[in-house]
Parts: sequence; C-alpha cells; structure tokens
Amino acid sequence: MDNGWVKLHRRLLNNKEIMRSDSAFKLFVTLLLLVDKRTGQWAGGRFQLAEMTSMHESKIYRTLIKLKNLQICTLEPNNKYTTISILNWHKYQENRTADRTTIEQQAEHSNKKNTTRIKNIYNKNENQIIQIHPEVKEIIGHYMEVYGIKTLSKQTENIRAARDLLQDYGLDKVLKAIDMAHEASGQEYAPMIGNLSKLKEKYSDLRLWYKRHHQDPEEEKVDEIGEVRSSLGKVIKKGE
Repeated sequence: MDNGWVKLHRRLLNNKEIMRSDSAFKLFVTLLLLVDKRTGQWAGGRFQLAEMTSMHESKIYRTLIKLKNLQICTLEPNNKYTTISILNWHKYQENRTADRTTIEQQAEHSNKKNTTRIKNIYNKNENQIIQIHPEVKEIIGHYMEVYGIKTLSKQTENIRAARDLLQDYGLDKVLKAIDMAHEASGQEYAPMIGNLSKLKEKYSDLRLWYKRHHQDPEEEKVDEIGEVRSSLGKVIKKGE
C-alpha cells in the first residue's frame, strides 16, 4: 500500500463540489490511494474509512453518496463490505497523452448536473429564485442526492419546509437529519419521512429514534460535560 503513486490533475481545482467540501476532497484522495492500481477498486467499509480519515462514519456515508452522485465512483454494497470503484480509473491514471482526464470530465459533468438540478427545482418558480437562500438550495440538493431524486415534487411546499428547518435547526443539523431519515427508512419504529415537509414535522421523533440506535459523538461529549458538572455540583454542596 505504501508503494507507488497516483495522478492528481490540477483541474481538480475547478471542481467546486469537491473543493468546497473538505470531507469530499479528503475522502476522494483517500480512495485514490486505497484502490487497487490495476482495477481501481477497493473493498471495505465506513468504519475503516472513518478510522483512516478521522471522520465520523455518518459523514463518510453521506460523502460517499455525494461522490457517487457526482459520478466519481460507484458503490456495490453487500452484507460484509462495499466495493468502491473509481470511474474511468484506467483512463485517468494510465493514459499520459490524453488531454482530457477523468477529473476534468467529472468536473464538467458535475457542473452540468448541478445546473440541471437547480432548474428542475426552480423552473416553475422563476420569480422566487432570487429570494431562495443558498443554504436552502443546499438542503434541497442534498435531499435529492441522498434519495436519488432528479426532480422534486411539491416544490413550493418543500422549499418552505427547507427554509423553516434551516431557521429552526441550522444547516449542519438539517443535512445530518436528511442522512438520518434515509438511514431510518424501513427500520422498525422509525418515523416515516417521505419529503422535507415530513422531515420538518417529525424532526424531533427522528432525532429521538436515531439517538436510541446511535450515540452521536458530539452529543456524547455534551453528556459527559453535563455529568462532570453534575458531579462537581454535588461535591460543592457536600463541602458547604
């Protein structure tokens, strides 16, 4: 694993989807270094990637989905591991004379895809485009990526729900809630969430369900701090 090298084209700088996301950039480069140099494939899981990158496994999951939807890689999961394949690996790594590398094609495709997605969301509400906050667009875009949706039904309703979620909980928590909802789909006792309006309605139920099945590291730290404060309070009272 420590022998050899891989190519990384400077045109990667033009791929805004990758460059604006530290997690996407880190995971993409990590996968380039991990995959077999002959096949462009790597078989493993989120836990291994989380350990290598110091990223939380839930972050690994949604970043993999993002790379998949950008058509940078494919994911083939089974009950033991996931096979990750870098698209156009041989063309990207071996053809030294090619003028257009994989990352150039991926960047171009990504830009076209994003433009199409924005049009699909807002082409019926052109008068509202200026009023829609960029983070609301990010929420809707992430929801569509995670669920593999090309066009969004009930656009006005979902835009309003995304705005309310953003205002109530902030961008990071809403993006994570979308990942939670996708993971919870079909799970026993999990709230049924089919759109952003349902996510707004059942946000608290979803968080409660997720907390029962997963311990969020950030919440765990908060719990630990609360326990320390509680213990200190008891000590102080005894001293008094």
